[in-house]
Amino acid sequence: YDEILRIWDTRNLRQPISETHLAGGVWRLKWDPHHHKYLLAACMYGHFKIIDCNNKENPIIIADFKEHESIAYG
Repeated sequence: YDEILRIWDTRNLRQPISETHLAGGVWRLKWDPHHHKYLLAACMYGHFKIIDCNNKENPIIIADFKEHESIAYG
């Protein structure tokens, strides 16, 4: 794992559609079961982040949860 969220088109695995730097080491990713454009990322030392992936070429970090005191493993 590293600090980059990569979005892929499974029809072309040569290179990702986009790369978004999230910081802290991405440990776990989980799609929102009700709004499929949102992705939750547990970023170890980089907190929890919610990413809007509606535009897959340019995902946007819309929230960063820093209120906890431990490593974000998800």
